[in-house]
Amino acid sequence: MKRSHLILISFAILLIVGVGVGYPWIKLLLIQAPDPREFPPPAKTQWVPKGERAVSLQSHPVIPVPDTFHTMHVGLNNTDEVYSVTAPMIEFDWVAEEKLYVPEGPTFDNEGNLYFSPLSNDEGVSLVSLDMVTGKRRWAIKAAGNGGGAPLILNDPDNPTKQIIYHCTYTKAWAMHPDGTIIWQVESGLELPEGVSPNGVGSHCWGMNYIPQADAVTALTQDARIYLLDRRTGRTLLAKPYELPGKLPPPVKQLPEQSLLDEVDAVMKASFNKEKMFTQMINVVFGGGFQVSNFYGIDPNTSRMFIAATAPDVDDGKVDGRSDYGALYSMEAVLQDNGLYTLKVLGYKTFPGGTGSTPTIKFDSNRVLVSDSDNNVIALDLDLKELWKLNLGEQVAASLAVASDNNEIFAISKANIFKILDKGTSAEVVWKAKLDMYPETRGYQNYQNLTPTITANGIAVALAGGYYIKDKNIRIPTKVGVGLLDRKTGELRYYTESPEEAIAVTTVGPDGGIYLANAPVRRAIARAKFGDKVPALLGGITRHKPIRLDLLVRDATCAGAARVANTLNYPQSATEDIRQLRVLIDQGQNALTKTHEKDLSRKDQAQIKSLLEQAESSLSVDTLNQAGKALTNICDLFE
Repeated sequence: MKRSHLILISFAILLIVGVGVGYPWIKLLLIQAPDPREFPPPAKTQWVPKGERAVSLQSHPVIPVPDTFHTMHVGLNNTDEVYSVTAPMIEFDWVAEEKLYVPEGPTFDNEGNLYFSPLSNDEGVSLVSLDMVTGKRRWAIKAAGNGGGAPLILNDPDNPTKQIIYHCTYTKAWAMHPDGTIIWQVESGLELPEGVSPNGVGSHCWGMNYIPQADAVTALTQDARIYLLDRRTGRTLLAKPYELPGKLPPPVKQLPEQSLLDEVDAVMKASFNKEKMFTQMINVVFGGGFQVSNFYGIDPNTSRMFIAATAPDVDDGKVDGRSDYGALYSMEAVLQDNGLYTLKVLGYKTFPGGTGSTPTIKFDSNRVLVSDSDNNVIALDLDLKELWKLNLGEQVAASLAVASDNNEIFAISKANIFKILDKGTSAEVVWKAKLDMYPETRGYQNYQNLTPTITANGIAVALAGGYYIKDKNIRIPTKVGVGLLDRKTGELRYYTESPEEAIAVTTVGPDGGIYLANAPVRRAIARAKFGDKVPALLGGITRHKPIRLDLLVRDATCAGAARVANTLNYPQSATEDIRQLRVLIDQGQNALTKTHEKDLSRKDQAQIKSLLEQAESSLSVDTLNQAGKALTNICDLFE
């Protein structure tokens, strides 16, 4: 792979390589950046689901409902869609564990606990659990290793209301109860290659995923090794770890000058006490020394695994021990007579220049979506046959968010967010988001900053404002924040500033707040150049808490009412729709208990409470219209 899905890193490289040390733009960072415009309480969105919904072909007791992030991109198939709503209004609350560098996003269990895996650190912690509301550390697991991806949360079918946390490093894997009690801890069967330290480049595990057919958790490493473990016991299910057929990419040809690398390395070491941290990231971005730069997807319906990695050596036209191409692999686990599995490559599609995407599999297994290095969004069937290709005219910068409703896809470039309509055999752009949080004056611009998340009331986004150097096509961020886009119009419903940047995903918690995994990259460059004029770097997790909880109740119930109205016309999706309605009603009930009387009178709260209870008791196929009436009555109260 030539590019990582950690998109902000690539922006930082452009800043260094494309501009250089002495360019006059440096003075721009000394100019006072504008304040964001005032955002009033947002009105209701007019977006509604229309038509038949894409739903999973089967439910599985181990796979959680996508009410929040249970893995890196919400679920096994990486859709970046949650069934809940984002709080229409949020504000910065806290930063926790600021000494830990967290390049991959946090995940949540159904008890309201948060989990993340930092890069190697002085404390030696590999997995940390926080209280979602307070940010207080609950417990931590210590282990050597360079992080283990976003922790995987699965249901415990033996205890239907409970969940289990799965975590990996290159050499070890764990299953744990939410209280930190270890269920099993096993060796992965991998040994670090010669010359690779537990904390070095190439030692990273991209996190765990789940194969329903085999009831197995999987792990994928930067150097394209895969191991499978029995979900219940941790027993290895492969005779030996599998290695993808690709080779290492060619050595990096274009790197910044050493003096710049040294400056930023020193700044990051002062904050996180890790040697050559920035230099290592640059090698990650340019594909230096390993084969996998992205998370991977599994289709819950077929149990097929989709991995973006380097292609076999021969595919670039020369056999030289290097892979110039990237490839998307389709694989499956095949049961053997001895009770173990083998991994079989069903096929692969090559991409000159690679793909920067984590592959996304649509809920109904209808297609896999990726991007390439030539500005294209590409839809493939599960056999990797191309269905359509859409050129956005701008480099697609990260993974694609794929909705279960309205055939919507959301893609980002370095600057913009696009809504795409999937028309089956072709696709078209519906809108380019209107990002207007800062006044655009004196070369100051607004732009997107992170992979977006689809929610029931909009698109949760992380954004930035900064100076634009047109002749270099460089954007220099001075302020960052998070917000909510309207799915129908692409307009910004709300925005609030954040103290630090992230390079993973825009993570929406079960409370509707936005939680970012702090991993400063571009701010580290600014800190190196301007010292204390730039705030100190922060690791850890940032919470943006919900405010005006009456509006959260409004959006959850209005989304539910729209959901029922569509279900009555398309009853084939009723079972899945009811699962989402339970999420929305639960979210509304929780927010209602915390709503301030000045925002919603006690009389209205009592009425809404009663109507929510009516809706909840009517969540069956035969009485769904009654649930819809109760939710509509609540929604109408917020005129």
